[in-house]
Amino acid sequence: MRGMAKGFRDDRRGFTMVELIVTILVIGIVSAVMVVGFSAIGGARENACAKRLSDLLDQTRLDTMSRVDGGVELELCLRDGSYYGRLLLRTEGEVKRSVELGPKSLRLTVMNGEEEIAEISASQSFRIQFSKGSGAFLFDEEHPAFTSLRIEGNRAKELVIYGETGRNSLN
Repeated sequence: MRGMAKGFRDDRRGFTMVELIVTILVIGIVSAVMVVGFSAIGGARENACAKRLSDLLDQTRLDTMSRVDGGVELELCLRDGSYYGRLLLRTEGEVKRSVELGPKSLRLTVMNGEEEIAEISASQSFRIQFSKGSGAFLFDEEHPAFTSLRIEGNRAKELVIYGETGRNSLN
């Protein structure tokens, strides 16, 4: 500026192009890492729910095959804002064990191929039972045939059911 004394510099330059590009790159990299991290966290709820459900199916099958009197069935239900798996003694009808599977923000459906048989809700539960002798799934009017259990949230997980053996696998 013209009125400035000799020896003083005008330092109102601003940022260089290199500084702006580096700043934008750093912001972009941090944003990308956060998006990947948050999506992995979102899938964790579905994974945890599917794992608990798989463990409960295995436990129900083993309990049914090892019991002397009656059997055990698994009831999938939505109560108090969460999905639960409840092991019920068939002869007494009492709850042997109740396990929280996941929050109601997930969606739990029973599938037969691509057809949805039931969506677990506060008004609709679903019961699963096994054969005492073979451990296979038992299907009848009260327990319709199904091929998978689907857990959906940010991502979808599916437990594939093998009716003849009573086994399941996580996909």
